[in-house]
Amino acid sequence: MKDQNDINPNVFWYVVGYIAADGSLSKDNRHVSITSKDHSHLENIKKELGITSRITKKSRGFGKEKIYSVLQMGGVSTYRFLNSIGMFSRKSWGMGELKINEEYFIDFLRGVIDGDGCIYSWKHKNNKHIQWSLRITGAAPKFIYWLKDSMEKRLSVKGKMHTQNYQTKSTIYIIKFDKLATQTIVTSTYYDNCFCLERKLMKARECLQDKAKMLKYGQVICSSGEIGKRNRLKICRSQDPVGSIPTSSTNKTPIAKLP
Repeated sequence: MKDQNDINPNVFWYVVGYIAADGSLSKDNRHVSITSKDHSHLENIKKELGITSRITKKSRGFGKEKIYSVLQMGGVSTYRFLNSIGMFSRKSWGMGELKINEEYFIDFLRGVIDGDGCIYSWKHKNNKHIQWSLRITGAAPKFIYWLKDSMEKRLSVKGKMHTQNYQTKSTIYIIKFDKLATQTIVTSTYYDNCFCLERKLMKARECLQDKAKMLKYGQVICSSGEIGKRNRLKICRSQDPVGSIPTSSTNKTPIAKLP
């Protein structure tokens, strides 16, 4: 694995967020693993971090019917760095507030969303309008409450907390954001040329193209520099082809910046 200083910081902090969501730290104080159903995305992470180990497969879930890809990275320095910001083995249960570099918080957040977030839509049964929501799930309550508070302070949004119990008697914590909050969040996190998961990027763009219920709000500054006025709002689309996954970025131009 590359030295931390040789990795694009936008990508590095994204991976930290991805580890917080879908990763684990071994008890040997050396190895970190990321588990995902998106094999190609792990290949992209592997390339960016300069990891030479191969991606393996494993089963997870009841009955072991689901096959996931696993990327393992080794290195005492990386492991100790994750310890220094608040990640340890058995993080799913005990992880709390993390010490995230403020400049790269949105990259960290995008990693969390790509790992444990869900951007989804449905049609309202009464008004027939398309509704959007963002949900982020986790098993560590201190971490989820800290993440919710951090997002609300930095992005000026409000979310709601829910819990769900499973057959294993474990509790899953869920932060849920409504449509306008979701559009605000994905505007900041999925900026042009950001390193991200392809299918989440496509959902983020689809969400931003839905203008319903946004006309009553003020100005929107688009990535082209164009400003959409009240009652004649225009959402700008990224110039990158939908589906492409840029592997590095230093230019955080938003797809569309909401107030």
